[in-house]
Amino acid sequence: MANYAPPQGIVAVRIAGGFDIPIAHGIESASQTYTAGAPLVQSSGKLVVVTSPVDASHPTVGFSVAAATGTTDHDAPYVEAIAGMLFSGYLLATSGSNSTDTHTLAQTDVGTTHAIAVDAGGKWYVDYSDTSDHAAYIVSLLDAIGTVGRVLFRVVSAATPYQSS
Repeated sequence: MANYAPPQGIVAVRIAGGFDIPIAHGIESASQTYTAGAPLVQSSGKLVVVTSPVDASHPTVGFSVAAATGTTDHDAPYVEAIAGMLFSGYLLATSGSNSTDTHTLAQTDVGTTHAIAVDAGGKWYVDYSDTSDHAAYIVSLLDAIGTVGRVLFRVVSAATPYQSS
């Protein structure tokens, strides 16, 4: 399969129950270069990008709303990975170090759990090839079956410090 880069990273879609998406604010740590949609973690009270892949060993507090500014102590808005929060991301397959291939969406993708990984361009996606590093539980398909596309997912409790279900 051809090397494929997701057109966008992870995006907050909605919170179950139809409430507004809650935006949290943290402080950007030094030398950050993450893109919008990158999973973040608190480190010494400041936000840094998570080490790929997101899983129980590399949990995320949420996903960045905007790209890092590169300025230490700058405001860093993000959407918390709390219970009920739904995100969208491309479901792609891994084909080596930070390289992605296409994955054709199938109904059987719903109800499966995968890691959240980053490609060589810094965009984050749900990694179809990694079913051992549980992070994203696929709730539904956002694009048509048989296409390369996006899924709706929740961050599983083991992959967030909030430990909610």
